[in-house]
Amino acid sequence: MIKASDKKNVIAVVLTNISTILVNVLTCLFLPKIMNIDDYSLYRTFLLYSSYSGLLSFGLIHGIYIKYGSLNFDALPEEHFRYYNRLLIIITILSYIFLSAILFISKSHLSYKQYITFVFIAFNIPIINIRCYFSSINQFTKNFTKDAVLLISHYCLTLLMIISMAVFSKTTYIYTLIISTAIIIFSSTLSLCQNRTLVFGKYTIPSKANIFVLLKKGIAFMVSEHIGLLILNVDCIFVNIFYSSTDFAMYSFSATLISGIYMIVSIISNLIYPYLSRIDSKKYLKYYNISSNILCIVTILLLSSFYIMKMFIEHFLPLYKNCISILSILYCTIIFRSLLLLVSCNFFKVLKCSRAYTTINSIALLLCSCLDLFICLSSSHITYIAFSSLCTFIIWYVISETVLCYKLKNSIKYTWKRYLFIILSIVIFLFYLKFKPMFAFILYVLSIALIIFILYRKMLIQILNKTNTHI
Repeated sequence: MIKASDKKNVIAVVLTNISTILVNVLTCLFLPKIMNIDDYSLYRTFLLYSSYSGLLSFGLIHGIYIKYGSLNFDALPEEHFRYYNRLLIIITILSYIFLSAILFISKSHLSYKQYITFVFIAFNIPIINIRCYFSSINQFTKNFTKDAVLLISHYCLTLLMIISMAVFSKTTYIYTLIISTAIIIFSSTLSLCQNRTLVFGKYTIPSKANIFVLLKKGIAFMVSEHIGLLILNVDCIFVNIFYSSTDFAMYSFSATLISGIYMIVSIISNLIYPYLSRIDSKKYLKYYNISSNILCIVTILLLSSFYIMKMFIEHFLPLYKNCISILSILYCTIIFRSLLLLVSCNFFKVLKCSRAYTTINSIALLLCSCLDLFICLSSSHITYIAFSSLCTFIIWYVISETVLCYKLKNSIKYTWKRYLFIILSIVIFLFYLKFKPMFAFILYVLSIALIIFILYRKMLIQILNKTNTHI
């Protein structure tokens, strides 16, 4: 029988994912519609650099996640966590001072609008880290209902921001930055209130050795995960630096359209780790192959949404029609990014292979940066940047898969179908681009369904039978 708590968690995650999709779609479609291209470019710059706030937590959040990831909320050492909370506040203050100093030094090299945008970035990063800290606690203690409340309230307020912009004609970048900051402050305050027992009261300082180990492990995985995030966004950073604001708006718009899917993947990844850390290590290999195959099926089916987005862009956002070729290439990265985040990242965590994980991610980042820099210096076509990202993700995934197969003693007989499925799916996806969107959508879904039936029907039947047995 399925536990009541697990049912609540599933419902919470489903509701969160629905709200994520809804708000992301509305944000992607309406903000470019009501904002001019330059202001939209500045807003995307704000979101881009704010996403790296976790680097200034200096591994504290990630270290806590790894150290206490197998514990329930009631089992947490509250007095230690109250100290961690105070330590985080000190770190956030220092990080704000650091960012302000850098911004002051760089003031002469920025335009007025760019300077204001980076002021908001510097102010928001410490606040975002507080929210991420408490959200992380909700996730690893399996309090997904708390996290759902936090995220859904954030998305609802974002939706209200978009509506207010449309109703009151407040479409400037400064209005967007002010409202976004207010939303971040609210969600951070809410997250603190949710976990107030870990904030207020007596605290105990852990031993220096424990803090050192916590930060050491945390920094390793923090760097690794942010390298992964940097790989995801390095193309946007290079376009932001080397190309015009219009090019950046086009490219970041394409990246934003698939960011909702990445957000969902990230949410699900956080859901998986607490359960994965609690299972018998002898079952790792079985779970690795099953989760990889299922995720492949889901993400490859998700590629069909591209044809719907293409139709919307052509009819609703004609100014952004030039981004369709970029979007088609970036869409293919969904498969590999999802496998890396949901499967590879979690298994590197449970296997305690932080060094290998960091090394692989560093190689991928170096490769991506070199390719992007070469393209920026040799070509004016930003479509090549998107192709560079796809190549990087493919190589990144293959290397990660190889290392994990070695550590889990996985056989090629469990992986060849997955590689064949991915290759066939991408070829079919790109081939149908020349057809009309709705016709291409139908053909793609039918083609993929046929391949799934041929390659994975036995696995799906077994899963369905086990599910029916447990319910």
